[in-house]
Amino acid sequence: AKPAAAPPKVGAGQVLVSFSSQGNKDELDMFDRIIDGFEQSQNKIRVDRRYDPTLSWPKIINMIRSGVAADVQRTDDDSIYMLTVSGMMTTLDDYFRRDLKREDYFDIMFKLRVGPGGELGGAYVASAPIVAFFNLDLFEKAGIKPPTDWDTAPNMAGWEEMLAKLTKKSGDRVEVYGFHAPDWWIPTALYNAGVDFWSPDETRAVFATPEGIETLTRWQSWFKKGYFVPPGENPTQLFNSGLLAIKVDYPNFTYQIKKGIRFDIGPTWKGKRLTVFHAGRNFCIPHHSKVKDEAWELLKWMWTQTPDGKAGGQVEIARIDWGVPMLKKAAEGPVFLDPNKPVKNHRLLVRAMEIGSTPFPNNPASEVFMIPWRRLSAV
Repeated sequence: AKPAAAPPKVGAGQVLVSFSSQGNKDELDMFDRIIDGFEQSQNKIRVDRRYDPTLSWPKIINMIRSGVAADVQRTDDDSIYMLTVSGMMTTLDDYFRRDLKREDYFDIMFKLRVGPGGELGGAYVASAPIVAFFNLDLFEKAGIKPPTDWDTAPNMAGWEEMLAKLTKKSGDRVEVYGFHAPDWWIPTALYNAGVDFWSPDETRAVFATPEGIETLTRWQSWFKKGYFVPPGENPTQLFNSGLLAIKVDYPNFTYQIKKGIRFDIGPTWKGKRLTVFHAGRNFCIPHHSKVKDEAWELLKWMWTQTPDGKAGGQVEIARIDWGVPMLKKAAEGPVFLDPNKPVKNHRLLVRAMEIGSTPFPNNPASEVFMIPWRRLSAV
């Protein structure tokens, strides 16, 4: 990590707004471009960039709770409800209604990562729909074509048939793995199979149904058959070595793929239902901020782009595929759909925004709900 830069000098009549986020080099460079553009667009607000690669979500929650978070703080999407209902964040509805238009944004923004009454507890500036990355050379060797869109995606059984052809073994040794997905993605597989997670009053788990057990058992069998990368292995390294055919990940996994690997993205499987796991890119104004109006101006810049589509947070997010921009015009514009990007199938990502998301508990247990899935490797 680079040493923290000194806060910028503030001139007469100017206001200093602090901004904080963790991130890799690509992300921090993107934030720099966004903030540079914001400062150039007006002369009343300066931004203190408090980048910290060591930040974890629990640490950020404690920073917000204890009043030491930045005026604009990147926030865990799973904690938006909890932080909103506890009054730890400034709701943005009044600002949004005054300055922006709901119809300009994907509807998912008003249904996911919100407060108990649907309040905009934070700025959901982009969504990262989880997709499948396909090694095209391995698919060609197996003599199969990867699926390309959500509506014609195979079901879980069809996916297993595909994995059987993609996985290569020599005796008991796996030479090419068919599949890897993060443990926390499995709720989507369950929900698409028609399995609800909790009772209507959200007081107990209900996914131990015949369909739920069948889905989990099939998932488990992929480890036994050698289709699934086992815990402890590095799936990114395997994909970059041509030893993994399918990796389920965020769209910006693109920038971790080694040059020379032929790849593109496609859908994951569907069943009785079709939803997509959406990971939110969220920022908030903590309750303790003394410059809420000025912090909103920065968030508004992140949530919009200039009329010519050349500056603003949404166009910079579109530039590196950090997620799908929430602004429809940005998601459907030339920067996001640039045919010269490594990923060609960007329409798949835009369609994911229309499909909607795998649901989360609409209560403060949303963060806790993820814990079993994050521990699934041990199982």
